[in-house]
Amino acid sequence: MADDEEELLMLMKARLQKEGFRVQLALNGDHIFEKVLDDPPDAILLDIVMDHVSGNDICKQLKADASTRHIPIIMFSGNDDIQDITRECGADDFLSKPFNMPLVRETILRVLTKR
Repeated sequence: MADDEEELLMLMKARLQKEGFRVQLALNGDHIFEKVLDDPPDAILLDIVMDHVSGNDICKQLKADASTRHIPIIMFSGNDDIQDITRECGADDFLSKPFNMPLVRETILRVLTKR
């Protein structure tokens, strides 16, 4: 999960781990591509708005690379255009902030079963 809001990351990590998911965190988009290559996740939850590099750009980079394009990406944001941004960057699904945990779980499971 990548977001530049540390409190949100810690809260989501605790909640997702409680749901049985293994969670890795990234406080920004820096070096996320290398992290994904080093330890490929089953899915990526990626904020659109982050310091240094946008989640949109990260998603495009991951989806353009043959070694990472198969990893489902779920974009999230409070942005009203999240559905359009998700479609434009090639992400697999999206979530709107603030989060509804049952919907987060359902969305993660849905993208994992599509693989």
